[in-house]
Amino acid sequence: MDLLMVRCAGKSEGWVFPADSDSGHITTIDKQFRKARAQAGLPAGLKLYCARHDYGTQMLQQTGNLALVMRAMGQTSTKAAMQYQHPDLEHIRRALNVTRAKTEQENRIN
Repeated sequence: MDLLMVRCAGKSEGWVFPADSDSGHITTIDKQFRKARAQAGLPAGLKLYCARHDYGTQMLQQTGNLALVMRAMGQTSTKAAMQYQHPDLEHIRRALNVTRAKTEQENRIN
């Protein structure tokens, strides 16, 4: 916020990040992404938008908190948020294995 305030010092209107474009401002970072993708030798099929899906999936797996992930991603509906979720079934397998082990232990005790 401090850096943004420095950048806007004395401004009361206009673009914060002006660019040499028809609109006068940066509307996308896709050009920079395509350049970085090419320099990294990544396939052209890898789109910047893929990162949003990966971010949503990883954050839900790490936090287990859909409401928090929705807030971070600017989503207002669970239906929209779930389109960005691609859960790893390994988490389900681990949970089933833990549940099965607990059940087997309880059965041995009883």
